[in-house]
Amino acid sequence: AIVAAGLRRWTAAGCPAGGLRIDERLYEADPPPDLARWCVDEALVAADPGAADWLLDRAVHAVVAGAGAAGLSVDGLRERTRGHDRLRRQLQDRLASAVDAGRRARRQTWLARDEERRQPLLQAVRVQETALRANRCPPALLRPLAAAWFGHLPEITGDDARTRLRNLLAPDIGLVEAALAGLRGAPARADVPAAEDIIRRAAEGEEYHLALPVLAGMAALHAAQPDGPLPLGEPPLRSALAFYFTTPVAAADRWYRRVVRSRPAIVADVLCRHAAAELRRGSAAVPARDALARDEAHREVAARAALPLLRSFPTRCRNAQVGDLTSLLWAALRWADRSKLSPLIEQKLGARSMNDAQRTPWLAAGLVTAPDRWRGQLETFAQGRDARIRQLAAFFVTDDSPGLSHELRAPDLALLIRLLGPVFGPGQERDYGGLSLVLDASIGIGVLLDRLAASPDPAAGDALADLASDPSLSAWRAALVRKCDEQRVVRRDAAYRPPSIEQVRRTLANGPPANAGDLAALLLDRLRGIAEEIRTGNTNDWRLFWNEGPHREPIAPKHENSCRDALLSRLRDRLPPAVDAQPEGHYANDRRADVRVACGDFHVPIEVKKDSHRNLWSAVHDQLIARYTQDPWTDGYGIYLVLRFGKGGPPPPSARDLETRLTGSLSPAEARRITVCVIDVSRPRPAAGKIEGDDRRL
Repeated sequence: AIVAAGLRRWTAAGCPAGGLRIDERLYEADPPPDLARWCVDEALVAADPGAADWLLDRAVHAVVAGAGAAGLSVDGLRERTRGHDRLRRQLQDRLASAVDAGRRARRQTWLARDEERRQPLLQAVRVQETALRANRCPPALLRPLAAAWFGHLPEITGDDARTRLRNLLAPDIGLVEAALAGLRGAPARADVPAAEDIIRRAAEGEEYHLALPVLAGMAALHAAQPDGPLPLGEPPLRSALAFYFTTPVAAADRWYRRVVRSRPAIVADVLCRHAAAELRRGSAAVPARDALARDEAHREVAARAALPLLRSFPTRCRNAQVGDLTSLLWAALRWADRSKLSPLIEQKLGARSMNDAQRTPWLAAGLVTAPDRWRGQLETFAQGRDARIRQLAAFFVTDDSPGLSHELRAPDLALLIRLLGPVFGPGQERDYGGLSLVLDASIGIGVLLDRLAASPDPAAGDALADLASDPSLSAWRAALVRKCDEQRVVRRDAAYRPPSIEQVRRTLANGPPANAGDLAALLLDRLRGIAEEIRTGNTNDWRLFWNEGPHREPIAPKHENSCRDALLSRLRDRLPPAVDAQPEGHYANDRRADVRVACGDFHVPIEVKKDSHRNLWSAVHDQLIARYTQDPWTDGYGIYLVLRFGKGGPPPPSARDLETRLTGSLSPAEARRITVCVIDVSRPRPAAGKIEGDDRRL
């Protein structure tokens, strides 16, 4: 991909490939085994002759050097370029050049040197073939075979262990089975040391010669018998696990995961012995620490190992060991017996010698297990201390932690937000100390907010409201206000209860409404009735909404509150006794709707606007929906009432058109619970030749 990208840039820039120094961008990385074949194929279809020549040079180099030329020889190069005259000539020139001759010479030198090293080993395997098959060969012979198995011999190539052994023992391919037999037998050899000796020697910085052969043997046994129990007793299995935990080897660990599932008690015991020794000497090397905290397959191992290791964890540790402590605490929180973890936390935090770097994760674990016991101490310990707050963030809200505990209650989530929020603002992306702690913590705080907003618990709403009013969290205020609204919706939906059969019966019999939806439907029916009377009645009720001159001529619309009161007076006369309608109803965050209509423990807000109001088109979203219907007792229902005066400007839309346009601004979900009602209170136009009501003159 790097070579292809370099060539694309070269072609686009019109400069020589060498000018882009494509090879240098590979930083001497080992080439893929099919590089030469790929380069030839690309050269054959390259539109630019310079690019084709460069690709051919790269293919020739790979074949001559023997790196990246799997399945391709010089003859293969000639065969592939036979139908391309220009590339065929170029290939001949390059193969004949002095440079390539030098490369071939160096290649021969390297091969001779590698062969010089390989021949004694090949001879030793020939001599020891019978001993290998009988599992009695010297340990020193098994080590290079194991190194080839793991790909640790750079001169021996191959995509898998068996291929590497074949290349190591060529041309005596028959010796491969003998080598495999010797490796498979290595874990059960009588001279394999006990697990305790392996751990002790590793702590002293030494390694057994049988370490690699035993690990290769375990992998070979698994490959030969992938199903069922491994054919090993407990002592050799313990030794193999000790080698696995103490030997740095890039090995496939499928056999280890198999043992984790089938023999977790043995894995936990060996792991504890090695990790305890490492902790005593101040090393940050708890084996499989991330797997203990995160991997479901390690659940049984973690349940057995986490608490013993936490007990042996020194009260004064190095900063490098805090990561081990955090992983062990998470392993204990997730998998271990909580009834045994809580006393251990109490005991550890009672040690005065514990340093701050370690006290933070212990207090954090205490917040999860016994929040009422440790919440206050954690707040006092971390408040205003940036270093401790960063440690707290590393425990709870970064990629290094297994995730936020779903067990934290609203006060505990609020405490974490209150502690972390002033230090980590929203949307920050700069790194701290080379790690993405600031970004991870910022994202993690957002997750904490989401958890509060998703909770129907009233305490979650109270916590969010308190946080939104906290000056130290001003950077998070917009997010907090938004989450307050989201939590009200969640709480409202959770509190909804469908009406009983008896409530439905009473409602159908013109009794009191059974829920907020019924109340909204009742109000809309009564308001539409009032609107009809205003337009068709013979009492000129539209005058209730206008200021009048000395001769009762309408001068200007009344103040919005006066219009509301006139409407409310008419509405009350049409409501059942159980329904109460009051002006300026109080809702969440001390916001007030124009009218609050209640029945029992549910109610519906009515927002009143004149058609001349500057926020006529936005108030249904900005006020009614955003402020009032978020209250859980409204169940999301509300009525947007507009008084149409039809005064001034171009010809105003009719009441029906205005209602249709306002309703069209609602989403389908909003329109299911929010109703727009436009009441026409404009002065009626008198019929031709008719003098209207009080405008008659004697």
